[in-house]
Amino acid sequence: MDLDRDNTIFTVIVSQEGQFTIWQQDRELLPGWRAVGQSGTKQECIDYIQEVWTAPPQKNLRDNIS
Repeated sequence: MDLDRDNTIFTVIVSQEGQFTIWQQDRELLPGWRAVGQSGTKQECIDYIQEVWTAPPQKNLRDNIS
């Protein structure tokens, strides 16, 4: 199956560490990941991540700074 050419719908997910990726919408989420509310084609989801991701520091670093 060519995921770039079919009608697969993806959703943007984020890990507890603040890392983003895309995931097929019809699949169960991985433990420790949550959906952010953006879904669409593969390219639409990638574009969304590029707009919102600012390379946050690792979660454990953020927790120690706070």
